Amino acid sequence: MAITPTGPAAAQAATAASMHQVDGFRSARFGMSLQQVRKAIAQDFNAGADAVSEMDNAAEGTRVVLVKLNALEPGPGPAVVSYIFANATQQLRHVNVVWQSGPAPSEAQRNQYAVAGIQLTRYFRELNWKPEGSVVAVANGPGSILLFAGIDPKNAMVEVVASGIPLSGANGQPAAAPTGPAQLRVSYASTVPAQAAIAPNAVPPGAF
Repeated sequence: MAITPTGPAAAQAATAASMHQVDGFRSARFGMSLQQVRKAIAQDFNAGADAVSEMDNAAEGTRVVLVKLNALEPGPGPAVVSYIFANATQQLRHVNVVWQSGPAPSEAQRNQYAVAGIQLTRYFRELNWKPEGSVVAVANGPGSILLFAGIDPKNAMVEVVASGIPLSGANGQPAAAPTGPAQLRVSYASTVPAQAAIAPNAVPPGAF
């Protein structure tokens, strides 16, 4: 299975009230305190105390709560969920969900990550996003692809990125065989990062 980079997704006509809202991940909501998020983690996952840890990211000026899970659908295998808090406000602002294989996965294992990425992309594509506020299947550097990114009316964002999976090259020809681990990442952000692949207010329409 190979995923072909294409271009922006077709914008869906929708009123602000009917558009999808990116409020956080599961029970954890943007703006929650660390203590509130820890309660949300206990509610969402059957994770033991040894599966939850905290760390500071001095370079980013953030506090991070990490949850290691043995499994989390739809991704294959173990996952790590990172809840990121701004030091200035001590409030949740970003969540990353990452599935990653071992250093040398088989072709079948790489395809499992690709299939999970496609499932997530289909799910998010069916939601209503702000006009010209979503893209699909955009090359994201060597061996990496932005499967989906969407922005809600408040400029909160979700994106799905995969790497180390089979991709198609130019003119539909197979790209170089992937190397290294396979990874699938879903990110939820309370505001659109400066380096985001789509801008809050201008994404040309297209089709997947």
